[in-house]
Order: sequence, then structure tokens, then C-alpha cells
Amino acid sequence: MQRFYVTGVNDKGYRYWLANYPGRPREVGGGKWRQRKQKKFSVRAEAEAFLAEKKREWMRGGGVELAYDREFHYDAMRAAEILADTPWSTLWKAALLFKKCASWREYRGGKFEAPLDRRVELSPRIILALEGEARAHDTSLSIAAEGIIGEWLQMKVNKEILAQVEFERAEAAQIRELRQVYQVWKEEQKKLGEALQRARRSRDNAKQQALRHLRKEIEELKRLCGLNGYKVSIEPLEESADGNSDLQ
Repeated sequence: MQRFYVTGVNDKGYRYWLANYPGRPREVGGGKWRQRKQKKFSVRAEAEAFLAEKKREWMRGGGVELAYDREFHYDAMRAAEILADTPWSTLWKAALLFKKCASWREYRGGKFEAPLDRRVELSPRIILALEGEARAHDTSLSIAAEGIIGEWLQMKVNKEILAQVEFERAEAAQIRELRQVYQVWKEEQKKLGEALQRARRSRDNAKQQALRHLRKEIEELKRLCGLNGYKVSIEPLEESADGNSDLQ
């Protein structure tokens, strides 16, 4: 069984999350050992959403899974051939039905351990209803009871499948919404970074312009005072503690 999990990592005070999920099998060595993949996230919710999507893709990517497992491929094809003549049947439904009827010990060749005591006592009303059902189908009480229980199991399995499908749809919608929110956040972050770069360029241009203006004023003052032979140094602009620039 392939595992999908999130691992928290502390790296020199930096906290991030690793999403671990299975990849494709190696071509070397028969392809039975699977490489695992990891992806880093700064937010745990994003890592969990990513894993949910990867798990859904892995479960639905039957073509890739069958391509590397010959026995599983043959088994699935035989099961599909058996269910081909049964309307509204799927391998998923058949697997769930078998799982509900599975023994605590299953052996090769279809053998299994069954309970020793298989007698069931029913109320008189249920017995009368069961007898009516058996007469309607011209069969025995045991076969009628098995048919009723089998129909109930099918209804239960159909309900579970429908619930799982609805859950996956809601999960997919939530992931799409999370992606949209993430994209909006990325766009806002990009815009903020660009605005910060423009502000820095504007500040640097203002510094250079103020420095050029100061040099011109000094040159004009030297010319008026007859100090053209003297050199006057101008220290570079420095930022004070409050972030403002002062001319030295």
C-alpha cells in the first residue's frame, strides 16, 4: 500500500513541510521498487492539498499502474470480462462487495475460514415476510434470505460509492478554490515586489539627482567666491536609522 504523508522539518530555524508521495517504478530491476518523491511547502495546508490531488491522480491513473504490473493487469482484465455482461457493475463495486463478505482468513484457491455456528433466529413477523418472499420467487427460505441480504449489501455499497464520489468532488472543488486563492496571493506578492523595486529605484534616482544638484551648487559657489582652485569633497548619501536619506 502506497503512503501519502506530510513531514514537518526544522532547518536552522526555518520551518517547512515535505509532501511525500509515490512515483513511478524503476525500469531497472523489474520495476517493483518504487521511487518516492518529495515537494517542499512553507504552509502545511498547501502540502496536504497537494497530497490529496496526487493521491486522487494515483488512484485514477490505472493505465500507468497496470502498465508496470503484469499480474495485476491480467487479473483486472479477467474481472472486467466477467462483469461485462452485468449492467451497472464496476470493479470498484465488486471489490467492496467482496470486502464486506471476506473472512478473517482467506486462502489460495478461494478457500476461507467460516463461522461454525451459522444459525440465525428471526422474529415471527420477519419469518412470515421471508416465507412470503420465498413463495413469490418459488425458492427456499435460505436462498430468499441470502437474496435479501445481497440486495441490502449492494444498496450499502452503492451508497458508499456515491458518498466517496461526492467527497472527491467536494475535495477537488476545495483544491481548485485553494489554488485560486494561492494564485491571487502570488499575484499580489509579485505586484508588491515590483512596487518595492520601483520605490527603491525612485529613491536611488532621487539620491543621485540630489547629489548632482548639490555638486552644481558647490561649483557655482566656488566660482562666485573665487575658489576654483580648491577641492571640496562630497560624502556619499547615507540612510539614517529611520530610513531617511541625509546629505553630508
